[in-house]
Amino acid sequence: MSPMKIEILLATYNGEKFLHEQLLSIAGQSKTDFKVLISDGGSTDRTLEIAKEWAVKDPRFQLLPSIGRLGVQENFSRLMKEATGDYLFFADQDDVWKKDKLALFIEKMDQLEREHGKEKPLLVHSDLEVVDEKLALISPSFWKFIRLDPFKGNRFSRLLLQNTVTGAVCLINRPLLELAKPVPPEAVMHDWWLALVASAFGVIGSIESSTVFYRQHGKNAVGAKPYFSLKLVKFAISLLIKGPDLEKAKRYNAQVQAFASRYKDKFSLEQQKTLEGYQSLSTVSLFKRIALARKHHFYHSGRLRNIAYLLFSR
Repeated sequence: MSPMKIEILLATYNGEKFLHEQLLSIAGQSKTDFKVLISDGGSTDRTLEIAKEWAVKDPRFQLLPSIGRLGVQENFSRLMKEATGDYLFFADQDDVWKKDKLALFIEKMDQLEREHGKEKPLLVHSDLEVVDEKLALISPSFWKFIRLDPFKGNRFSRLLLQNTVTGAVCLINRPLLELAKPVPPEAVMHDWWLALVASAFGVIGSIESSTVFYRQHGKNAVGAKPYFSLKLVKFAISLLIKGPDLEKAKRYNAQVQAFASRYKDKFSLEQQKTLEGYQSLSTVSLFKRIALARKHHFYHSGRLRNIAYLLFSR
């Protein structure tokens, strides 16, 4: 897979506490031929100063001009627009990359290209090692920690309901970028949108090993929540008393509607039927909902999530 142009897209915002350590881990990768594109979302701490220092001392690091306050998704969307690479990694400001992360991902991408062709939209993602603020181990596997099945979950019908791709461990090729951009405002997150596009029109490859120390510090944009926890119990009780979170349901449904509208001329007949089935889930009885789930494989990872979804789908 040579020659190639690898870019790492890093979105920052008030990340002074952990940013230097993350940049150090990226600079220390065993594979060294890459470029890091940094976009800041309007930091008020030393984040910009740290990024500028790195851009001066290492020509592989480039800081885009500041354009004001940007949310996480807006920031990554900007980076995707500015990217010129053939292969694009996404990076969070507060993680630490393991030394062979780049090499492992490029090896997997090379395998997918040999199997499916370089023009196929391709996405590669991996497991993560969940750690606390000081990098002490919480769980060796993010997938097991939150009860996520990234292999069955990579299926198009299941990605309509639940994202299984974490942006911090995501690599895409140029054909996927061109097909997926721009990420619409209706998308819940850029990584979920990319996963949907790849599952519908390309291929998703999974690496079972953990390639990143996924730092949990209380201010994560998404974060790792254990599958069995007090929060889950409180959530279940809330569902029984108050019903579903309608605002969250609206966001998820809006993403699917935007996806269905943009790619309406590209779907196969089976995909069209799957989308029609999804769109009718909130309007039919429980028994018909269960039948639709079985027919189209509308499943989450984890039995409790499935029960909650089928009972309270909106």
